[in-house]
Amino acid sequence: GSLVSAAKAGRALNKIANTPGLWYNLFVLRWGAVRGDAPFCWKAAYFERDTEELEKVMTGNEVSFRELYFGMQISRRSQAPTLADVRDDIQLTAATAMSILDKVRRWRQQHS
Repeated sequence: GSLVSAAKAGRALNKIANTPGLWYNLFVLRWGAVRGDAPFCWKAAYFERDTEELEKVMTGNEVSFRELYFGMQISRRSQAPTLADVRDDIQLTAATAMSILDKVRRWRQQHS
């Protein structure tokens, strides 16, 4: 939801929102650690698993309950992890943001 929207807001936010570690943590927080081979792209793996889960819920329940289960499934997407859960990503995101700021400053110095 909001992470995907942030990615559309600009290049800097897009870069931050597509950080593999961020998607890895969101994946692990929702479904637990991966056993065996790790996915090539955590963002794609997250959306693939989300779609599979939604399809399972929609086809595995009585028609009268599907709307309820659909709403519950969608609400899982918007659950925010706690600060303790994403502490490493905050540091990584801050480092990425500082890297981008440094590049902007250098570009401005060179072009002013």
